[in-house]
Amino acid sequence: MDNNKYWFRKRKGHRVGWGYTPINWRGWVSIAVWSVFVLLFTLRFGMLQENPPVSDIIRYSSAILIWVIFFIWFCERKTDKTL
Repeated sequence: MDNNKYWFRKRKGHRVGWGYTPINWRGWVSIAVWSVFVLLFTLRFGMLQENPPVSDIIRYSSAILIWVIFFIWFCERKTDKTL
């Protein structure tokens, strides 16, 4: 069993911004779950239809923004910051 408390590491050569790379199966699963939720948000708010209502676009953008902020926070907590 993998007992590593870190799921990600900073990308090598990435000095500015965020660059998280999964280092074990938990990191890969968390990215997959994140991607599925983004797809579900897209389907739920009808972003694939031709002309979605502005209210749906605003709700979708807000939901995605909150989800991205949460995922960045989560990745930061699970990242080994040593290179």
